[in-house]
Amino acid sequence: VELFAQYDVTSEGDGQIYRYGATFGRSFDGGRFTGNLEYFDRGTILQGDRPFSACPWAEQGGQLICGGSGTAYPGQIFPSGPGAVNNINNGGGVILDPATNTLRAFTPADGYNFAARSYMVTPMEVYSGFFDAEYDVL
Repeated sequence: VELFAQYDVTSEGDGQIYRYGATFGRSFDGGRFTGNLEYFDRGTILQGDRPFSACPWAEQGGQLICGGSGTAYPGQIFPSGPGAVNNINNGGGVILDPATNTLRAFTPADGYNFAARSYMVTPMEVYSGFFDAEYDVL
């Protein structure tokens, strides 16, 4: 029988990994068997937990700014058809400004910062096992 255990953690104190297991086996006249049981548990790390990934960078006026998705709330509108307000942003996206309740050009700063809630390391919990046996009948 061999038992093993492992614990890991990042230098930030998160993303803990726990791993425990046992491997066993035996040989006897005419056969053998082996088996393994294991448990693995990995904690979450979000992109927002690290400065280098906390913000999806965008460019505005030659400067890097914290941007985000233009398809999540509050979103942007691409008007088309007769009477469309294409002149607001030269055919680009517009947004209904919540402060003024008027349409204005969508900027990268209006984007939703998805990084704060997106996984950098996905949590995982796994139970696994293996068993093998062999017996000679002749």
